[in-house]
Amino acid sequence: MTRAFRGCHILALLAVACGGCDPVEPDVVAPQGNTRERAATLKVVAPLLPGRATHVAVDSTGTVFWVQESSDAHDAVLSLGPGDVPVATGVSSRTILRALGVRDAGATGTIQSLCAGANDYVYFYFAGGTRREPVHAIGRFRRDGEELDIVVSPETLARETGFGASIDLARGTLFGSSSDHTPWLWLRHLDRSTLMRVELKPAGPVEVGPDRARLVRPFDTVRTEDDEPMPLTRPEYQLAAAPDGALVLLDAWLGAVWRIDSTTGRMRIARSLVGLPRTVSAPLFDKDGNLLLAFGDGPVFEAKVEAMVADPIVRTTWPAVLVLTSPTDKRVRSPWARWTSEVDTFSGRSLEFSAPLDAKTWTPVEADAELGMTRWITYDSASGALVRLSVERGQ
Repeated sequence: MTRAFRGCHILALLAVACGGCDPVEPDVVAPQGNTRERAATLKVVAPLLPGRATHVAVDSTGTVFWVQESSDAHDAVLSLGPGDVPVATGVSSRTILRALGVRDAGATGTIQSLCAGANDYVYFYFAGGTRREPVHAIGRFRRDGEELDIVVSPETLARETGFGASIDLARGTLFGSSSDHTPWLWLRHLDRSTLMRVELKPAGPVEVGPDRARLVRPFDTVRTEDDEPMPLTRPEYQLAAAPDGALVLLDAWLGAVWRIDSTTGRMRIARSLVGLPRTVSAPLFDKDGNLLLAFGDGPVFEAKVEAMVADPIVRTTWPAVLVLTSPTDKRVRSPWARWTSEVDTFSGRSLEFSAPLDAKTWTPVEADAELGMTRWITYDSASGALVRLSVERGQ
């Protein structure tokens, strides 16, 4: 299926999906005069290379890890040490290849994703090897690169995902939530995608197979409520896991937030983003299950189907952080159906938000002794800086 044909097919599905959505409570629109501007500070904690694919994860202790995909496929994971000093963890393309048993001196590889897991582990997706012997694998490590091991081997990954030899054309992304530290694997290339859970095998005297984890596929295909398949292959898609177990797709191609049932794969549009800036963060959640999106300034999402034509759901100055809450009426099926009347706005450059600094998402970081501030860590692609953003919390 060509990309152009696929785009037309998806638009047809969306017209049906949007037209069939159940009514939800009226949106709470925050008028310009009611938005609350809060104090915000930006601090560069590490100068990195601009315009690079950069992956950030925060473990349960609040330690920040990051990796940049290098042009020569010799990546290295670093962390923030005392005094915000970057520290090498010892996890690199070379050490991962060694753990995989690849001895070819010409072998290289990239770390395509980082994800915080349980017990202070950080999981990674690795793609590399040689032209003759490509290897894709999932591994994990603890702070300072301790206990680096491979939890899903290349053979298991290629077989269980069904990608086989075509896995070398794919990219892997790991993601999870603060309430469920079991990572999800999102593997995709131009023609196919799959979603699987990376579940550790129970500890016991006898371990079956060479892998510490197994890949579990809860559903075969993501489908709309009209049973039409929805391939998650577009580069404009971002996935996250909500605290209630659902999956959330931020669709920056369409301009919408989709909710995916993590047991059946059924999806429906939860919120249109038409009229809001196209520069938008990955989905983030607070402890109450509210969806938070950070928007930069710039061109806005335009409606691609007639059913999505509407006025902007909120009017404020940008950049801003918007909080999307669920309706209190349990009869309303759509979660995150209302914008709160409190909108965070702050001045500064447009940033690409990567991950919350604190493992408990949006609560203050107690270790920093700056109560009353919410802290994020982010990579600013334009300047190449790893930035800590502190925003005054609402009362």
